[in-house]
Amino acid sequence: MSASRAAVSTSTFIHFKYLWLIADKARAGAERFANEHTAADFGQGLVAVVFAVAAAEAYINEVSHLVKQDTHLYPDTLLVDFGAQMTQAVANKMSIEGKYLLASKLLAQPFQKGKKPFQDLVTVIAARNFLVHRSEEHTSELQS
Repeated sequence: MSASRAAVSTSTFIHFKYLWLIADKARAGAERFANEHTAADFGQGLVAVVFAVAAAEAYINEVSHLVKQDTHLYPDTLLVDFGAQMTQAVANKMSIEGKYLLASKLLAQPFQKGKKPFQDLVTVIAARNFLVHRSEEHTSELQS
């Protein structure tokens, strides 16, 4: 592989906004299905859940990468620390929920467990896990 191709492949990823657009389009389809029972929109709710979680995870990972990559642009030590700690969280494969809790704490805007908007994120992740993994553990997460 050439050096220029290697450079491109290591810094290229699917931007969260494309995943979010798929989720949002599917959400609209799920709404149509719920209201009009359109056969073409059957299953769109499942697509919306899976892609909303994929977009949420891609977003936090992408922000972490971009801040770390561009710390020289930000003299603020808060962002330098954010980039370093979030990059470590991504490398350690921290849960999506854990990354959002860490990011909110590092930016001095901590989420509160059990309250919106964090609880909504936890709920949609539990729904996705139930759909994708189908285990007893994920079933109990969704019911709680």
